[in-house]
Amino acid sequence: MDKPDLTRRQVLSGIAVSGGAGALTGRGTTGLYSDGELFTNNSVTASTSTAGVVDLDVAVDSLGDADGLVYTVEVPDLANNNPSYIWVQPVTCPDPIDAADDVNVELRVDCPDSDETVTIAEGTLRGVIDGLRTNAGEPLRCSGETARCFEPGENVELVLEVTGSGTTEDFAFELEFYAEQCRYNSGATTPFDSLAQCDTGDETTPAKGISWIAFCSGSDVALAPTIHDPGDFDDDGAPRSLTWETDAGVKYVVVKSGQNFTIYDYSGGSTTTDTVTTGGNDDADFYGSEPKNNRSSDPCELAAEKFGSGSFSSSGTSVKLEWDEENETFTESS
Repeated sequence: MDKPDLTRRQVLSGIAVSGGAGALTGRGTTGLYSDGELFTNNSVTASTSTAGVVDLDVAVDSLGDADGLVYTVEVPDLANNNPSYIWVQPVTCPDPIDAADDVNVELRVDCPDSDETVTIAEGTLRGVIDGLRTNAGEPLRCSGETARCFEPGENVELVLEVTGSGTTEDFAFELEFYAEQCRYNSGATTPFDSLAQCDTGDETTPAKGISWIAFCSGSDVALAPTIHDPGDFDDDGAPRSLTWETDAGVKYVVVKSGQNFTIYDYSGGSTTTDTVTTGGNDDADFYGSEPKNNRSSDPCELAAEKFGSGSFSSSGTSVKLEWDEENETFTESS
């Protein structure tokens, strides 16, 4: 079999995003495929058939108007190309991994020939990368959960935007793109294998300490929260974990640490005590940056909107305790 023409491969590596802390360095690997043919890392593994080859181009650049990266993926309009589904998966972890929880990102698809944008994932850089690795990649889609079948000549942009950063580190990682023909595949089955989560070598994920904790009740009751056993302190002396107790049941508990929120949803029952831990390695219902469509300063409103119950009841009770670094205790916010 003749060696495939590699001149259409476009890989731009070592691109640092200017304009602030937590810059990203991205690298895209392109694919040159028949039904099961893989071109990655300067090597070609070919299937036994060369029929219906899909030639895929990927270019990486800075986002330009914000901190982040944009991967422009194109199915070139060549004679031997066919409509294709495009999949993406991280093949390396963010480096340095220890700081990847201090950067919040949104991974989205900006669709061709429309103003539509589909969010693939959002949260910490490590969380987004881990999700794509353990889920064996994601298809590029322009609506709902259905993979888009891209025609030859079409291109699409996969955007990784920094939405918040608590570090000055630069990060490097690598994404791999895979094209498969629509006529032979449904777009519902990933061509990738599931990969392990990124490992820091620590038992728990390093995270910022708790700056405040809010308790939200759906009724007009006295909560009188008490904090027990704060522990696992960060470098600034703020606790990463604690046990709380209230006089009445709560609906939500919201914890702020660095740029991240940890939200617990207790709306299915009545809870008066539990343990919270920042960093995403506990039983929280949400860990990551504040959803982009919610800029409310009210943590209970944030929790209510996140879990689809609309606005937090005006008759509900909420109490917010802030960490007093000087006295090393939590005090009620006025």
